[in-house]
Amino acid sequence: IPGNHDLSWAPGFLSQPFRFYDEMIRDTGTRGYFVHELPCLFVLPPAGSDSKKGLALLLLNSCVMEGQKTAGFGRVGDTQLDAIGELLAQQHVTPDTHVLVAALHHHLLPVVPLVRNWAGPNPMNTEPDLTSLTVDAVAVLQRITELGFSLVIHGHQHTPAVLRFEDVLRDQPTIGVCSAGSCGLTDAFRHFFLYEVDDS
Repeated sequence: IPGNHDLSWAPGFLSQPFRFYDEMIRDTGTRGYFVHELPCLFVLPPAGSDSKKGLALLLLNSCVMEGQKTAGFGRVGDTQLDAIGELLAQQHVTPDTHVLVAALHHHLLPVVPLVRNWAGPNPMNTEPDLTSLTVDAVAVLQRITELGFSLVIHGHQHTPAVLRFEDVLRDQPTIGVCSAGSCGLTDAFRHFFLYEVDDS
């Protein structure tokens, strides 16, 4: 899935911001993961005789509004959210047959101390500082929870976190939200997750 640094903001690529991401996908010989093909569903059968469920990994593009003026802002959008149910139906995937996991780049819940939008002694007289967020995070969390997803994983802020989201008023089940750390930074705690998935 693409991240914000997979886009090219160079003037010559304004009509093809994901050109180099798509070239990388093409060069690996992988099919089905080009930007215009997202969202997509990667389905694995049960791991062994002890498991009754397979694994279905939903891949979303959260970079649909990334750009020079909107750097750090994630968005999945209604088109992708509306397609998820059909993707599951096409491959006969349900929460009863598969453990459902979603993956995207931008964070859906805060994982670092939030930058205040307005700062200074009199916030009314200052320009707001941009903060990084996913503008339709609640819609994404509600949609995938409605469809029976039990976990969503993401990166973006290089900060490990294990969180939960629950909409009590809508009586939706809780979903885990796991933020990956970073293995490549030299000035931060290096971190990665190893997931062990079971039927429950």
